Amino acid sequence: MTINAYKKGTRTERAVANQINSALGSHLRRTPMSGAFRDLPGDITTFEDSIVKEFLWEIKNRKETGRKLIGWYEKAESETPQGKTPVLIFTCRAKPFYVCIRLNYFLNLLKRIQEYETKINELIKKYENSNPTNARTDN
Repeated sequence: MTINAYKKGTRTERAVANQINSALGSHLRRTPMSGAFRDLPGDITTFEDSIVKEFLWEIKNRKETGRKLIGWYEKAESETPQGKTPVLIFTCRAKPFYVCIRLNYFLNLLKRIQEYETKINELIKKYENSNPTNARTDN
């Protein structure tokens, strides 16, 4: 890998991590020595207990990769009515199906899931605190 390719990859990984952190209040960062350790996969990672920890984040910024894919997505996007989110599902040569969605749409979905999890946990705590039969007694 050339120095410029390395810098481009690093710059792209940081930009994506910053966008995710900004949207979700997370603390993603570049994986140390990205790709060098089998036990630490992905290009960006976090060590916090957060919804972003549930994903392996692999970031690519290549000139040739996905021209058709991006074209298909842009076509779907241009045909999407207001208020809906375009999603492209694709496969190739008997491979599994994959989903393509813009990062900002994906982050909005994660943010909603995170908000629901927070509300559910608050309701559980409220219920446990208000219901004396659930109180723990250590005899």
